[in-house]
Amino acid sequence: MASEAPALHRLLDDWAGRMESLLAMDDEDIYWEIEHAVGAQFYTESWHPRTPSRPTVNSRRLLERLSKGWFGTVGPASPQTRYMNDGVLYFDATPAAGVAPVVEKPASGVWTASFLPSGATTWDRGESRFKRLGRELYELHFDESGVVVYVIDSLDDFAVLASRFPGAVVDGRVRLDWQKVKAEFDAVHLTAKGLLTADRCPVVTSEGVAELSGWGSQSTVWFRRPPGLRVGTSAS
Repeated sequence: MASEAPALHRLLDDWAGRMESLLAMDDEDIYWEIEHAVGAQFYTESWHPRTPSRPTVNSRRLLERLSKGWFGTVGPASPQTRYMNDGVLYFDATPAAGVAPVVEKPASGVWTASFLPSGATTWDRGESRFKRLGRELYELHFDESGVVVYVIDSLDDFAVLASRFPGAVVDGRVRLDWQKVKAEFDAVHLTAKGLLTADRCPVVTSEGVAELSGWGSQSTVWFRRPPGLRVGTSAS
């Protein structure tokens, strides 16, 4: 029997015996349940893929649910959102001295979040911990048809990316060579389903084992300015 991603396993365990209630939730509530399940890694001693402890039909039904409605928008929709102080985007900021050029996440780029159905954003709850910074929410409007985006919507999607762009081996894991990814794509986008099924799941490449970690769902890292970009505060 195939193993389950740790976050997926945790979510299904949390809702064991209540699957119908989970599937009946609106998209936004399910989204935050996913974030809660992924966040469990920070207070769980062992976090790795596990053998399913319940009927695998539950997993299939949940993943089918995460392909519909708001979740069915695969790729970064315009507008994207970002909390900032000055509204200036630094796509090619030079990494700080001593920072390795190949890391689990790109060392440079502009990170954005997505709007939820209610008009809130997937960044809001995280930003609430940093109110002291006084950052404003900005909207980034762009031409969706003019960007080339790699979308991680599953473990297989991450495995393909890691196999195509392997970099240095650090602490026993192959890190992606983000400079090579940047040469081919304008951005990389991680969906909620992608986070749930790929985060902290080792995949074997020709150069060793790679593992996605440190990302948030419905997030996008932009390597260059998308066409038609307009930036403004949500209030403007």
